[in-house]
Amino acid sequence: MTCICKNCGVSFEGVFCPNCAQKASTGRLNVSDVVHEMWHNFTHTDRSVLGFIAGLFTKPGIVIREYIAGKRKKYFNPYTFFLVSSAILIFITKKVFHYEDSLYHYNNEFGQFTSEQYTIIILFSLPFMGGILRMIFSGRDINYSEWITFLIFSYCLINVIQIVIQLIYFPLIKYHHTVLLSYTELSSYVILFFLLVKFIQPRNFGGWTKCTVSILVLFFFVEWVAKIIALWLANPISLTRLISNYSVF
Repeated sequence: MTCICKNCGVSFEGVFCPNCAQKASTGRLNVSDVVHEMWHNFTHTDRSVLGFIAGLFTKPGIVIREYIAGKRKKYFNPYTFFLVSSAILIFITKKVFHYEDSLYHYNNEFGQFTSEQYTIIILFSLPFMGGILRMIFSGRDINYSEWITFLIFSYCLINVIQIVIQLIYFPLIKYHHTVLLSYTELSSYVILFFLLVKFIQPRNFGGWTKCTVSILVLFFFVEWVAKIIALWLANPISLTRLISNYSVF
């Protein structure tokens, strides 16, 4: 029986459209379709969110190298996951500060401001961070776009871990005010170093040195250059408080 694909308009016979692979039986959405798609996207072994997260925790180097090598259909889209997880992290972080204020009235506007801006700063720093890694590892056959992709994967995992940390703060909210934001951000660079080592697989002193230098340069660029510029543009008063906070270390 000939049918017209509702997605691309091609006339065909069979179960799937030969042009876009959409099912011939696709019709109007109902509740069961929505539930099925949500469940499928989170639990199906192929391209699932849970499978993607599990892969980043258990075999990050392999996941990143396979994706860069061309095995794109195997994994959930990392760019989509990065944007969604970043939005979730900003939302939960804001809720943590609001919950803390409702209980203890700290009104830590500076801490909330820097936490919310930090994820955005990372987003706009990615092009520069990719260039830094490209220069440091110029001897490797990894181009600029592939380094950006490595960073996207890295911050997907970092976002997941930071989301868990923020959720833990809810039952432990009385300790939130005593934990310096710098320590939370510092953990991101520890994770980034771990993923860089898994991705590069250094086999000599020179390789390990480049990995270490890379993280130190990225830390300096994001925490000083990018953050200072962003805070200066957004709120000069916050910039003054940032510099005073760092002066205690």
